[in-house]
Amino acid sequence: MKNGNMSPTGTTRMRQRLTSWGTGQGEIAAPTIVLEDPAHLEAVLGSDLAGASSLLFAREYEVHADDLNIVAYEGSMSEPGTEVSIGDDFFLQIQDYATSEFMSLLGPTLIRVVDEADFARFLEDADRARQERVLPGFAVASAVRFADVPGLGAGPVIDGPRLRLHVNLEGEVSISPAGQRIGTVGDGLAELEDESRARGRVTSTGGPSISDMEYGLPRLTTGQNVARPGYDERHAAGSEARKTN
Repeated sequence: MKNGNMSPTGTTRMRQRLTSWGTGQGEIAAPTIVLEDPAHLEAVLGSDLAGASSLLFAREYEVHADDLNIVAYEGSMSEPGTEVSIGDDFFLQIQDYATSEFMSLLGPTLIRVVDEADFARFLEDADRARQERVLPGFAVASAVRFADVPGLGAGPVIDGPRLRLHVNLEGEVSISPAGQRIGTVGDGLAELEDESRARGRVTSTGGPSISDMEYGLPRLTTGQNVARPGYDERHAAGSEARKTN
């Protein structure tokens, strides 16, 4: 098998970094980088992105004994209705928002807002949360996380190239699979940060404005005020509850 058996410490670290990469939230230490094609690994490793604290997820890569910061995966990190597998004992479902209500989300799941209809349904539920203090059951399930949450109104914004990067099949680099291109493999961290700032305004926290930069939301939704106070509060409460499970 590509990854062999991970230690409990290694598995915990992998889960934490994959969660921060998917959600766009977490402590910034070094980038977590997902590559759709392992052919781009050499260019990434040759840049200043892959430091000692970085963690790289490479699709269908044959991990070697000295690849301490590389994790192989199978499947798609971006396509709803698919599943990501890492080794023989970790599986991550990828689902779109609208159909998640009707799915059995039994294990770790990343929910993406993938199109205009998805976004509209998300806002309907956010408004209901504000008015009735109720969220859909799947939204606060312990195993569920939302992708690209800074773009859905959660804050403060700490997202950006220092937290996470995605490299597509063509070698284009973005913050998330749905995000704008901010560079190509081989670009350094400073170049990627400059380009990300050029594509969106800088917020009061010093980070980029995720909605303006189209990191995770459908293109037609950008520029809208997507924050919904009731949703933010309830979703934050759900996140805290999940930490205790």
